[in-house]
Amino acid sequence: VSVVGITLLNNITNLKKIYEPGKILNELNADIIHNLRQSETQVNDGMDMTIVSINKTTREILFAGAKNPIIYVEDGKMLRIRGDKHAIGGQQRGSIRDFETHTIDCSDNKLRTFYLFSDGYQDQFGGDKGFKFLTSNFKELLLNIYQKPVFEQKEALYETIQNWKADYAQTDDILVMGFKF
Repeated sequence: VSVVGITLLNNITNLKKIYEPGKILNELNADIIHNLRQSETQVNDGMDMTIVSINKTTREILFAGAKNPIIYVEDGKMLRIRGDKHAIGGQQRGSIRDFETHTIDCSDNKLRTFYLFSDGYQDQFGGDKGFKFLTSNFKELLLNIYQKPVFEQKEALYETIQNWKADYAQTDDILVMGFKF
């Protein structure tokens, strides 16, 4: 699904000229269902996703999430905006999916640190008892490292998850992206 998704995303932004994150996710959802013929077949694969666009002129961050949030730190406080509760593609239950675009106003020129991530970090098993790392621990880690240079943040994230999982197999893909704006 990821390879198909990348191709469709390129078409949505480059050919269809759709740039608003919620509209991109709406279009991608429809395209995945159509291209994989999910309404006619047993192909129920879906994907979680986060889309962000940055308007440097208005200093706004536009965000939409398919089961994924965005987290950012502002003035030492962590804030989270939840994505929508449904994935892209996959089993269609209930009403038609409509992904919402959220706007984060950064026109006050405060420096904020933003994080986008898959669920792999939080869902990794490890520790003394083989439990999941959990979102609460992940958020605490981000709050402890957000002021560090990017390379040091990368190292802290890597070392923490390696120490956590120890001899446990990696459960899922792990992606953590950050940017300051």
